[in-house]
Amino acid sequence: MSELPPRTSIKRWLVTTNHKDIGILYLGTSLFFLVLGGVLALLFRAQLWAPGGIGLLDGSE
Repeated sequence: MSELPPRTSIKRWLVTTNHKDIGILYLGTSLFFLVLGGVLALLFRAQLWAPGGIGLLDGSE
């Protein structure tokens, strides 16, 4: 365990094999994608709010 970088460094989190650290990374990643999916769902609902939408997905620049 002494060959690992300090606990506060990002490299420590990327090269870890500790099951607790991996669980925290898994939880953080899942929460990130949950929020991202929620934001995208809100964008889709905002586009469908009124006929014609707001032009997020129509492909016109």
